[in-house]
Amino acid sequence: MLDEHRVKRAQLEKIENEMHFSYGLEATFTDKERAANEILKTMREEVANNEYMNRTIHNYFENKKIMETCKLFKLLNSMPKGGIHHIHTTAAIPIDAYLQATYDERVYYSERDQLFKVYPKHTGV
Repeated sequence: MLDEHRVKRAQLEKIENEMHFSYGLEATFTDKERAANEILKTMREEVANNEYMNRTIHNYFENKKIMETCKLFKLLNSMPKGGIHHIHTTAAIPIDAYLQATYDERVYYSERDQLFKVYPKHTGV
């Protein structure tokens, strides 16, 4: 009976994983995106394996200053942020839609404001 339960549970976990927004996303990465992903994964592992930075072990607020010194925090903090401050990705549109928007000719990155801006398409000007 326990073996049957484990089999059914594994089947349900597989179905749930396939429904996740990022399922199969890595297969679509370009070579540059794949290289960037490996860098981020390595930095994430450095944090996870560091007893002083691993937030699952320590209280985040008590160790915030230590965590802010890691390479991953510095890199993510330097990246441009969009207009959404907090969203649960499983409740949002597919991540591909956000990424695709950055390729639109009406989308520009403002170095001064450090954010993406969308301008209407002008025709006949």
